[in-house]
Amino acid sequence: MKRLYTVDDIRRLVKEERQTQLTLAPGDLITPAALDEAAALGLKVQRPATIKPGIVPTEAEIRRVVQAIVERAGGQVNVEEVVQAVVARFRGRPFEAAPSDRTVISGGWSDIVTEAELRQRLKGRQKVTVAFRRGTRFTPAAQDLLKAWGIDVKFE
Repeated sequence: MKRLYTVDDIRRLVKEERQTQLTLAPGDLITPAALDEAAALGLKVQRPATIKPGIVPTEAEIRRVVQAIVERAGGQVNVEEVVQAVVARFRGRPFEAAPSDRTVISGGWSDIVTEAELRQRLKGRQKVTVAFRRGTRFTPAAQDLLKAWGIDVKFE
């Protein structure tokens, strides 16, 4: 989710949360006054890495960005898998788990599946296939998690 940082946000981060650094995510905005306030209060503002068109980032650069994403996601992502997938993609090769690597999980799902239910049932397992009853619906957050974790969905 994109955020807009204002002077009040910067003051809260420094004075209440005792932050010394603010790492902006791609798409986050910070007002010029907030940047000035951050400098005055000693808060280091780090902008997201940008990739220039036509330039392939190094594996170390990709790893740094992925690690930042993982930290923001609360550690629910396998850094190595993501790094390898991104590197493979930039090098023009597809990266997918072999079919034999996938476990099928089925049965006992609610009619409307939430992110919380997915996290509880999958327990961090990624790149698995999950079978649902026909007509099962997913909350937007659940859809995002399925995509982020590389979960294959099939309906029975």
